[in-house]
Amino acid sequence: MTKQKIAKASIIVVLITSTLMFLPWVYMTPVYYIARYVIMAMTAVTLFLTFSLNRCVSVRFVRLMLYTIICMSVLLLFVPIQKQDISQLIVTLMIIIIGLGIEWTDKDWAEVGYYYTILMVAVTICNCFFYAGGLYVPEHYMFDEGKNQVGAMVAIVATSCFYFGIKFKDERTAYWVISFLALLCIVLIRARADVFALIAVMLLITAKESELHLSLSLKTVITIICILLIGVIIYTGFISDELHTFMVGGKDAQNLNDVTSDRWARNQEGLNMLSHQSFDSSFQSKIPNIHNYPLLRLVRYGLFSIPLLVFYAYFGISAIIEVFRTRKSNTKQAGWIVCCVPLLISLAEPNFPYGPGLVQMLAFLLLGILFNNKTIVNTEFPKFILTY
Repeated sequence: MTKQKIAKASIIVVLITSTLMFLPWVYMTPVYYIARYVIMAMTAVTLFLTFSLNRCVSVRFVRLMLYTIICMSVLLLFVPIQKQDISQLIVTLMIIIIGLGIEWTDKDWAEVGYYYTILMVAVTICNCFFYAGGLYVPEHYMFDEGKNQVGAMVAIVATSCFYFGIKFKDERTAYWVISFLALLCIVLIRARADVFALIAVMLLITAKESELHLSLSLKTVITIICILLIGVIIYTGFISDELHTFMVGGKDAQNLNDVTSDRWARNQEGLNMLSHQSFDSSFQSKIPNIHNYPLLRLVRYGLFSIPLLVFYAYFGISAIIEVFRTRKSNTKQAGWIVCCVPLLISLAEPNFPYGPGLVQMLAFLLLGILFNNKTIVNTEFPKFILTY
């Protein structure tokens, strides 16, 4: 068995294990911690088998991520940097390097994404029955432990499934059905940031990649009006109350803080603390659990957060440029499009787009595949952004 076959089998084990560990009978039990060690061991094996120094140093994104890790590690000697902020970057870098080294075709990755989505849907449905006793949207969160991780994983894999469904027309129905089922699953567990990120990227993919060409005629206008009318009827007659309850965080929600599950108040408190930056333990213990990646790092580290924030901005700007560079993308650009999901979620969660754990694994594997097949295109944008 060649190195590539072992690496492929190993990464499949990692993907399956990282999904099954969120089953309610496994999560936070002794089996969960065993699964974590299995994942770490298999990831290390895969990295060892796929690592290529020449390939890694040729990718600017990888080099800049490595420089960010080194900068934050040096700052750790002088400032109480939280080690998880560095470890999450290291894990992400490892996953990208694995993606760089695994020799799978785009169709192979589409198949991986499809079955990975099915597995995540099955895990989510199990959680629905375990915590809520059925498939319905509860007024409040169905469960707390692991909900954000599960929701984000489903959103990421559903995005890949939806994107590959557009690209592989002969199997579009199968890919799209499972991606929409995944969307319903994260609605059921009320992972709102994940729902909004998934819908936003689905709309982006549809607008960019759709082959639908509408001619401006009376029949076209009438058809659009009828579709909108159907939507209004369905919304007002069937789902308006439940959708409102879902979006605002319960029927008792009265203000923006209730709607955002206290995120708004924590973000405001974080902004107020910026002018009183301090690195003593008493100050650090008072920092609220801000659900916004850049703001939380800025409050934690002040000017020492610059390496993290610069790379975060570089990541986001690169994704935007790459997604909008052409009218239509090829299948190798799936990495940038799927990475838009964790980037969007990072504005409403403390550890995204890199953590926690391997939640974003598929997104960064696809990003590594993209870098492995990258062809530099001349453009008017700054060279330091567009060359990898």
